Amino acid sequence: MTQTTTLRRPPRALPPKPNRRFFNAIVFLLPTLAALGPLTPGLGPFFGFRIAAVLAFCAALAIGNNGLQRDKIQRAVVLLITVTVLTSGIFFAMGQIPAAGWRELLSVATGFALLIAFTRVPLTSASLRALTAGWLVAFGVTAWVAWLEITTGARMPNYLVGRDLVDLPGESAPASTLGNPNDYATMLVIGVPILLAGVTAFSSRFMRLLFVAALALTPILVNSTGSRLGLAVIALMLLLLLALHKHLGLALAIPLIIVGIGVALAAEATITPMIDPNVNSWGDFLSVQGSGSVRIALLANGFLIAASTAFLGVGPGGFATALSSVPGLAPTGGIESPHGLITEVLSQYGVVVLAALVWLLVAVVRSVWSPSRKQSGWSRLASNAIIAVVVLSPVWSTMASTMLSSSVFWLFLAAIAWISQPRESSEPDAVDEPEKTPEQSRTQTRPRTQRIPTPTASRPLRRSPLPK
Repeated sequence: MTQTTTLRRPPRALPPKPNRRFFNAIVFLLPTLAALGPLTPGLGPFFGFRIAAVLAFCAALAIGNNGLQRDKIQRAVVLLITVTVLTSGIFFAMGQIPAAGWRELLSVATGFALLIAFTRVPLTSASLRALTAGWLVAFGVTAWVAWLEITTGARMPNYLVGRDLVDLPGESAPASTLGNPNDYATMLVIGVPILLAGVTAFSSRFMRLLFVAALALTPILVNSTGSRLGLAVIALMLLLLLALHKHLGLALAIPLIIVGIGVALAAEATITPMIDPNVNSWGDFLSVQGSGSVRIALLANGFLIAASTAFLGVGPGGFATALSSVPGLAPTGGIESPHGLITEVLSQYGVVVLAALVWLLVAVVRSVWSPSRKQSGWSRLASNAIIAVVVLSPVWSTMASTMLSSSVFWLFLAAIAWISQPRESSEPDAVDEPEKTPEQSRTQTRPRTQRIPTPTASRPLRRSPLPK
């Protein structure tokens, strides 16, 4: 008589370890804390976001990298941190770091802690859900505050502190919790690829609808801030997504660019003044006193400042001082913020640090380029959005006053670097899971119980002798 042995189904994936759950909880809180910035309580300059970044860094060290080899993004992060630390050390030895420079370096150090934490810990589906859901909550919180600003006229205590921008019509544009309408518009623009990644991270239809609703509200909120440059970036991003999504996308994108420019100019002359006469036109934006001409002057001054130091930089936080000390610079109407990531890094930290930062961005694009060619639907759209936002970084970074002192920027940079990395193989990932055809769905059924014959009593199982 043949005996049988029952083979059970393989056990389900074990729940994440406590340190991983703690890390995911911190990741979920980071976007809202970044949006609130110094509005959250803390210990002096260590407000909520910076404390959470340090906790995420410590949790990442406890989790480890599970033996994964260092990829090109991790190597680029190490290179960026190394050259920045060495360059800052030289400036410190030369006594070229003012008080503003130390505040900026604290923000840069917080950003580096996040880059290390996110690129050290392998990305899983649970971590991606925590990151994207946290960004969705931050979007909702800031949108609610902006709606209160629009409907009630109330302002947060950090609204336009110091007023370093001049393009706000009547100072009525909402800034939400970011303190400046252009900073809020920047957060909305760079959040597009993270929200798209959220659509792919969740299988729940309700959650996907929430992310799609946030994406639909993004251009509306950007328009409420009065940021024409923000609307232009969204339009360029959509055209790049069209060009990257299909083989004929580029052929379709070029005519759309031409038609879009014509429609925009026609609307500016007719429709826009009828809807809101207070909206600044593109002519006002690029006029002598407009913010567009001021931004162009700041970008040109940044290159001249860098050239005056042989592209070695004037030191962290030294841009404002250099505006009054370097001869031959264009007037900026009293505005002393860099308004551009490239010139901010180049003029203060030098060409070597800028090259390392560009190499990190290139590594991010390289990491998502090949996988995106094999994806479809929302997954491919999310990957292409990362490529588009990186390509447009020289444009959208001119919207805000500064990038290096922005908590939202550093979280965004760490987030896209993390999303661009390969998924951890030990956990099934729903983001890039290929869709099954109807034939595969019928053939790939749940495994049934198998019966395997075992030795009978007449043929006893041979055992190895026990050690004496």
